[in-house]
Amino acid sequence: MDTVFTIADPVKQKALKIPLVAHMTGISSQYSEDIKNSVGRFLSKMRIHEGEQIDFCQWSCFWAFDMTYFLIFGEYFGYMENGKDFNGIITAFIDIIRGASLLGLVPEYCSVLLGSNKVMSFLRKFQSFPDPTQTFLAVRSS
Repeated sequence: MDTVFTIADPVKQKALKIPLVAHMTGISSQYSEDIKNSVGRFLSKMRIHEGEQIDFCQWSCFWAFDMTYFLIFGEYFGYMENGKDFNGIITAFIDIIRGASLLGLVPEYCSVLLGSNKVMSFLRKFQSFPDPTQTFLAVRSS
């Protein structure tokens, strides 16, 4: 399935992106108060850790995942409250993005590798292969 992130043809990519941008623009204005509150929660956490050495990239991920989850499901996942990736979803997401960025360099192989049930079934046999979809579904169902 072609997505804004995987399609190589600029004309087709633009056709996919236009409705997405229009939708996201509407969401940002619709949920502006929720976003402001989420930023406030993030700044409060940063004030608590003022003067400490922290991994800002990690905390930015905690905030981004909590905010995104809130906008989609109406509740926070709890990464900022816990101060860690307690269920492994952020780690799995970052791992899959690393692999996807490599595939992005050769998009013609995406459908051959990721679109193949045989390849994906084989890769899932390895404990170290990140599969954020399975991780997310396992967390949501528990």
